[in-house]
Amino acid sequence: MARTARKLYEGVKTDLQRQGSEVVEVKKGQYVVKFRFKDPDGNLKDGVAGIDMINLLVAGYNNDGSHEVYICSIPGEVQKRRDSKERGKEHGASWIGQMDVISRIILGFDGRIRNVKFVNEATAKLGAEEVNKQLRNLEYVIQWGTMTLQDATDFCTLMIQTTSAIQCFSDGITADPGDMPGVGGSVDVAVITPDKGFVWVNKKKLRVGDNEIDLDKEPELKRMSKCRGHHTN
Repeated sequence: MARTARKLYEGVKTDLQRQGSEVVEVKKGQYVVKFRFKDPDGNLKDGVAGIDMINLLVAGYNNDGSHEVYICSIPGEVQKRRDSKERGKEHGASWIGQMDVISRIILGFDGRIRNVKFVNEATAKLGAEEVNKQLRNLEYVIQWGTMTLQDATDFCTLMIQTTSAIQCFSDGITADPGDMPGVGGSVDVAVITPDKGFVWVNKKKLRVGDNEIDLDKEPELKRMSKCRGHHTN
């Protein structure tokens, strides 16, 4: 991992120098490199670089009826996001991938706000915990725990479609232009309930021209069981 962190740092340093910026501070972690740099105008900004990870949301019910949600990063750590037995983590929304649009809609900001000069100044003066607390006052009040399955389905579909629509017309943000669209097409939706388990609400089918199939509705192959016996004369 030390070699990976070193390569990340070298790449960050090269990119920033090409933009006319100067690296001021670097903190190397196991999977990421956190750095502070001075842009061509002399403003201090923070950045994070990391190796490309595969992120998964793992959710479901336990045998006792409780539910949990985890974010798993490969390589990386496993983080618990929801737990019906833990106060403050019972309900909510969790998202991964290109999160800037949904973060701005629900939270009122996305993570890149920490590169804004006055936010950095406030963090230096008040501390990161206080700044985060005040920023969270922008979050919409949504009663996650009383949402019906239909409301939850509508919410997820809306967030994905809105992200796709914004990406059609935007090219990143002024402070970080050139973002690559990665959300589009029809939306796959599934629900998990304690009595039915995992159930698809909408799922793309395999298609060639005008022909399409849903593999879940195709009959399964009959598997021949291996029989063992004795042969006698």
